Amino acid sequence: MTSTTDTRPVRRAPLFPRAAPLPVSGYCPPPGQVDVWLVPVSPHQCTEAERSAHLLGPDATRRLDRGVHPRLRPRVLLAEVTLRLLLAACAGLPPQLVRPVRERCAACRGRHGRQVLPEVPGLHFSTDHTAETVVCALAAAPVGIAAEEREPWDAGLLDADTLAPQLHPAERLAIAVQPPRRRGAALLNCWTRKEAYLRGSHNGLEADRGTICVGPGPGYGTPLARVDSWSLLPVPAGAGVSAAVALRRAGELPPRVRTFGADLTAWRHAAPHRPAELSRLPSGSEKGN
Repeated sequence: MTSTTDTRPVRRAPLFPRAAPLPVSGYCPPPGQVDVWLVPVSPHQCTEAERSAHLLGPDATRRLDRGVHPRLRPRVLLAEVTLRLLLAACAGLPPQLVRPVRERCAACRGRHGRQVLPEVPGLHFSTDHTAETVVCALAAAPVGIAAEEREPWDAGLLDADTLAPQLHPAERLAIAVQPPRRRGAALLNCWTRKEAYLRGSHNGLEADRGTICVGPGPGYGTPLARVDSWSLLPVPAGAGVSAAVALRRAGELPPRVRTFGADLTAWRHAAPHRPAELSRLPSGSEKGN
């Protein structure tokens, strides 16, 4: 008798932390801490983002309509709306009145540097997205966050030979010495760490990536956790996603990451919360150096 059992591996949905309320007006993470919100790219959340698209203003929505592939638009919009609601809560302003601006480029003085929020000068932020997850990071120092789906890397669709020009020689060596089954994960870790660093430092366009060494991380025999004055930390973002943050350090406090869930339905109708409530919320994970 022929078995009808499907033996193909089941792709499990990522687990997200419990949804947290919006921060209170004036909130900023303490020094050395990165707060990361994780939002599932689900039909429900994407519908909520579409309902809230007007909060971004007509210019932003036109840029999304013209400059983003239709297949990617739902998750890009979800990321933009999530970040706007977070920034508006911290600024104590309606989302429509919050307008992040670009710092001047150090090289040419053009307005294409890191994004900042004039209403809360000490607040720094970054966002990224995959097909499964939107990640938004807030910190009291410049920060970058990057996320990638694991599947193409685990399947060998992206490898160190293909990406060699963008890897430091020490990184290529660290990946090459891994057992074959771990090379894809080591390369992915290295890539997300470097992307987070480049986003945080805003050197992505100017930097020669092959000259920057971040390594695959402590789990792969390269305990490098700092690049210059930047700390690199993993972000628990679900089994199918690799994520990392880069935080510029101003002192010797050991950095840490706190993760929270988000629900746009609740956020749109959220009542103000006391500052202590955010600090007491259970986190899906907390990582330190």
